[in-house]
Amino acid sequence: MELKELEEIVENMILQLSYPGLDARSLNIALPMAANEAPVKLYVHALNSESINVKLIALRWFQNRAGAAKHHIKPIANLLENADPWIRKEAIKTIEITKSSDSNLILKICELLKDDDHIVRMEAAKSLGNLAKEIPKTNDLNNEKKSASINALKETVVNSLKGATDDSVQEVRRKAIKALRKIGAFSAS
Repeated sequence: MELKELEEIVENMILQLSYPGLDARSLNIALPMAANEAPVKLYVHALNSESINVKLIALRWFQNRAGAAKHHIKPIANLLENADPWIRKEAIKTIEITKSSDSNLILKICELLKDDDHIVRMEAAKSLGNLAKEIPKTNDLNNEKKSASINALKETVVNSLKGATDDSVQEVRRKAIKALRKIGAFSAS
């Protein structure tokens, strides 16, 4: 299967399933078996498609294949800077599923707690609670520099989440508090 064929399948399915008032980006489309079983390479190419819907399908496809997503984390991470908030949200979710402890990715997601769109901020808060648990424990390390770097990363995550507890959107505040509880850093004040 080629990218053009996948794009056609996705666009046709969206036309069949959409109705007035529905944001097509919210559709979690079940792909036909031939598309679903296509090689990983197709979905890596789909991450660079012109179509927002095809990018979303590719991200959601990777969400069901954490191992494949882990091997292709760079093109997924590049979508954290995409103009479309749904793409940024799904990219965060995909990275969360890989259980990455990459400090650069975690720091990018911390920055997204200040995104203009509340759906991105909500997903960032939720995922940071899970990703922070994947950061290695400093007492497991022999290297002082690495321990200091990990402690600084954890502190950045905690401070970013604490900042999000003052968000203007209640659901973002709730997810930030839940994430802080998950990592043992919540204190009611």
